[in-house]
Amino acid sequence: RLIEEYRFLAQCHVTDYYTENLWQTLPADWRTTLESLSVADALHLISLSKDPTAQLDFLQRQGAVSPSLSHFLQQLATLPLPRKPPVAPTSTQGRAETAEGDEGAWCGFKVGEGLTR
Repeated sequence: RLIEEYRFLAQCHVTDYYTENLWQTLPADWRTTLESLSVADALHLISLSKDPTAQLDFLQRQGAVSPSLSHFLQQLATLPLPRKPPVAPTSTQGRAETAEGDEGAWCGFKVGEGLTR
């Protein structure tokens, strides 16, 4: 049911927020919550994207979470979705492994590591 209700979020690309004005399709109370955050707080919220429970805790500490966004994040946290991206195999591994305990890894690279590996 959650996926059906928020299909418009699941099936969009980040550029659609600009080209299709998807920001206006978000519930008004979500927009109010998100607009109340400072740039630093918004970036921190994004950094917690793998953990909806942590996002909700953060928003509650800011005193900025709407009831419907809170409900959405609570429901999202119950879904059995993978929360860590796979890491690309290296020549010594020979197989893909999960990024358990390797925060910041994506496609075999760590943030700031660059592509010259």
